[in-house]
Amino acid sequence: MRKLLLAGATAVAVFSFALAEEGKIPNPADARISPQEAINIAKSSVQGNVLGYELEDEDGKLVYGVKIAKGSEIHDVKVDAQNGKVVKVEKDEEDAEED
Repeated sequence: MRKLLLAGATAVAVFSFALAEEGKIPNPADARISPQEAINIAKSSVQGNVLGYELEDEDGKLVYGVKIAKGSEIHDVKVDAQNGKVVKVEKDEEDAEED
């Protein structure tokens, strides 16, 4: 449990820093679905181990980006934060560069 909390805190710090650099910090209050709902929706699309999530502004649309490890691949599942629909599923670019 402590490892999970530590990983979550680290992810939040990295996430906040990355967004501050871009100048766009999405407001969690604008999301209609919770992070846990987004994670459950993402897991129904790609089965695997959830590595983390972040709330993002993607082309003016508020989405949760959920990272899921499936085998040796890492997938980034984008879930619309308003209606809970999966917008996009893609193999993580960082993972693709390592291959």
